[in-house]
Amino acid sequence: MSSEESGTKIRAVVLTAAVFAVSGVATYALFQAFREANEAPRISRVPEALPVPEYDFAYASDKDGDFDLYLATLDGSLEVRLTEGELAENGPRWSPDGKLILYSLTDFQTDIWVMAVSEGTAQAVTSDEADEVAGTWSSDGAMLAYTTGDSTIEIISLDGSSQRRLTDGFHPAWSPDGATIAFARAVSDETDQTDIWVMKASGGTKEALTDLPGSEQFPAWSPDGQSLAFTGSDEAGVGQIYVLNVEDRSVRRLTRGPMHKSEPAWSPDGLRIIYEVSTENSTDSNTDLYVIKVDGTNPQAVVSGPADDVSPAWNPAAASSK
Repeated sequence: MSSEESGTKIRAVVLTAAVFAVSGVATYALFQAFREANEAPRISRVPEALPVPEYDFAYASDKDGDFDLYLATLDGSLEVRLTEGELAENGPRWSPDGKLILYSLTDFQTDIWVMAVSEGTAQAVTSDEADEVAGTWSSDGAMLAYTTGDSTIEIISLDGSSQRRLTDGFHPAWSPDGATIAFARAVSDETDQTDIWVMKASGGTKEALTDLPGSEQFPAWSPDGQSLAFTGSDEAGVGQIYVLNVEDRSVRRLTRGPMHKSEPAWSPDGLRIIYEVSTENSTDSNTDLYVIKVDGTNPQAVVSGPADDVSPAWNPAAASSK
């Protein structure tokens, strides 16, 4: 590919598999250039991003070697690879307007990056010596929260102008109204058991929402902010998807079966949840993606195969949820 082709910006109106084959190489070239810079470029320099409503969700997969990011539709009719190269990308999360995706990129360390999806351009938001993973967006898209390597949750502005520590914990999830952050946190220093907690995004007192047998992780807010889906353990210690009513603290179980489920994410209309299912037998071990209705019915595989397909994130601009 010529340098001229590598620098070409990709418009949402021409998002096809062939186009993204070009944009993936261009993105990897940007990664390399940005890592050589003394200060990471900021995403505010690419304001031209557009939503891509033709795709229902993003996810990460190692189907082509190292972990890369993909966009796909629920019916499998469309799929494109967003990133490629020797670096590992994981944990995609869409901005509230559906124009940007944050994710973690691992080289010698792991940082939070943001991609303008329709442009095929990506830029670093963090560049600290510590690892930063598991990012989440504020409701206005101006701030990010993430987990550091020592299980601390920090908040940073998208342009990098402010950064602060919030609390101990991991897997932060920002509420739709922007006021609250849910997260997982160890019950005590003496145990690995974790519960789901909440606190104001501005800081202050923490409050535990769950106190179930086993551990609860990966909280995800419903679009109306009234419920939290999360991963919890059943009576056999298998990870299942649960939904908690934030107001009355009642909990109901969505999934069943012997396979571990994790990382739930809500559809924009609040009617479905996409999640991981770890499948394992004597000849195969991999992770697939399933979708289930919020009443716990009709679980269906949407991505499957001999690979780890993980970290699903529903596109808030998806036409299928309008």
